[in-house]
Amino acid sequence: GLNAYYGGLYVNVNIANNSTTRTSYNSAAGVCAQSNARFVNCNIVNNKATSTSSSNTNVRGGIYNYSTNNEYTNCIIWGNKTDTVVSNIEGEGTFSYCAVEGGVDGIANITLDAANNGSSSGTSYVKFANPTTTAGVTTQNNVDYNLSSGSVCINAGNPNTTSLNLPTYDLGGSLRIKQQHIDIGAY
Repeated sequence: GLNAYYGGLYVNVNIANNSTTRTSYNSAAGVCAQSNARFVNCNIVNNKATSTSSSNTNVRGGIYNYSTNNEYTNCIIWGNKTDTVVSNIEGEGTFSYCAVEGGVDGIANITLDAANNGSSSGTSYVKFANPTTTAGVTTQNNVDYNLSSGSVCINAGNPNTTSLNLPTYDLGGSLRIKQQHIDIGAY
């Protein structure tokens, strides 16, 4: 995972399939953010934390925010688990134009279903091309976190890109901004 103890800017980062076993509190397999960390167009997906104590209530698969001044923009937060329970976010932060399994408060965020694909009307699916099937597993072949056609994350990012420090291309090699639209996520 990523320890953003001293803050920093993280753009186009795929934080996926990490695992950790923790005996203490305040940790995560995906991201631990102390303060002043800024995440833009990142995937924080399929990370798994295993808790070794029933008192480890602050161990998360996805994100642990130590303070409220961490920012997440255009990020996908999905499929993270603590033991077998969905655990995407612990602690407060600012979330805008993010797609989060189970949802999160903020500006223009999308609530994702736990399933990667589906066709149920009114349900939002991330539709990764070929994600790992189990959180924390790194041995699966042909893993692909590009977005497939029909993903709710396509063209759903923050339309005001002036302060996002975006590179020209996403992690998949496609233009980051296409016809004044930006996708949510690292690809």
